[in-house]
Amino acid sequence: MIREFEYKGEIFRTNYHGAPGHEEVFIMHIIDGEEFGEMSIDRMTEENDTDAPIEQICIDLCEKLIPEREIQVADPSAGFKWRDVKPVFGVHDGKQETTMKEKTGLPCTVTGIYLAHHDRQHKQPHEVKMVKGHKFPICNQCEDGGPKYELVKEDPNLIR
Repeated sequence: MIREFEYKGEIFRTNYHGAPGHEEVFIMHIIDGEEFGEMSIDRMTEENDTDAPIEQICIDLCEKLIPEREIQVADPSAGFKWRDVKPVFGVHDGKQETTMKEKTGLPCTVTGIYLAHHDRQHKQPHEVKMVKGHKFPICNQCEDGGPKYELVKEDPNLIR
């Protein structure tokens, strides 16, 4: 989810996605509609309170970003509040929707683990590790030339 919030009289944008308590969370300081300064945490791999709500994580990140970027806050006593604007984008919550956009022979656009869906007549779905730029493999037994691929888990550090 990409949303905006105010904290200490400043505007910030957050981008967070993943299962609650295990999100990857980014915040950016916004000045005149432009992004200045960023701070992030991967709640799956970095030490944090996995029971804390996303609002507290945003505050914690602000408390690190403000001194790091020497931000002169407009109102040091102002608390956290979501801005009443429509979310910019909806980002997955850790549960992937079945889109099966990726097709045999096309280059992979996101490094990660995919579920290959073959014709049900000859092979059950199975996981395939793919690296961005590599072509999705073909299957000579599928009627339409190959399986469709569904992203199960994005993993930019994956090595084939």
